[in-house]
Amino acid sequence: MWEVVRANGNNIKSERHEVLGGWIVRTFKSDAYGSREEQAFVSDPSHEWKVYKEPLKTR
Repeated sequence: MWEVVRANGNNIKSERHEVLGGWIVRTFKSDAYGSREEQAFVSDPSHEWKVYKEPLKTR
C-alpha cells in the first residue's frame, strides 16, 4: 500500500511503497502545463525510514 510522505497543496504529492531492499518513491506534480509522475528507488534494507507528520498549522 502506498503511504503519503509529503503533500504540498494540490500540486505536489510524494508517496512511498515498501519493496525488497528499500522503497519505491513516486512524486506527482501538476501545473498549468499538465501533470507528470516521477519514481525512484531509495535503498533502505532494514526499512528504517520513519515519516513524521507535520503538525497542523493554526492561525
